[in-house]
Amino acid sequence: MGKKECGICNKKIGALTAHYNLNNNNEIVCADCMKLLGYDLRGLATKPLLFSKILNSLSIEQLKSGEANQIIEDSLSEAKIEKNVKKDINQLKKQDKKLAKEGAICSKCHSHNVISLGAIQKGNFGIIRVGSNTKGFKMMCNDCGHKWEIKN
Repeated sequence: MGKKECGICNKKIGALTAHYNLNNNNEIVCADCMKLLGYDLRGLATKPLLFSKILNSLSIEQLKSGEANQIIEDSLSEAKIEKNVKKDINQLKKQDKKLAKEGAICSKCHSHNVISLGAIQKGNFGIIRVGSNTKGFKMMCNDCGHKWEIKN
């Protein structure tokens, strides 16, 4: 195995020397050079997958020219957007599961376009049974025609 050296200052990289592998492990930069160039990557230490993705997309030329700042910022904003989208999707799934348990949405096609087949009113706060002493009532989806029974 060849000796490892920093691609910027040619400092020898040992086993205990802080360094970053760039460009799919083809280039190495010591932590001192990264600090001197103005790159502070300590905030990414808690996100190892994002950290490695960013480092693999960088090269020494990009670090020297300053292009790397834009790449890092774009990757961080993209990751933040993905996190927010995932969070919203998970919230909607939880809400749909809750409504499906209450019978307010179709469990087959997840449509909110459902009607009751009896004396029931569906409002913003779920389903209210009106004037019925039965133990359950039937619902039907207007989109797919799926029918189901809600038990009290």
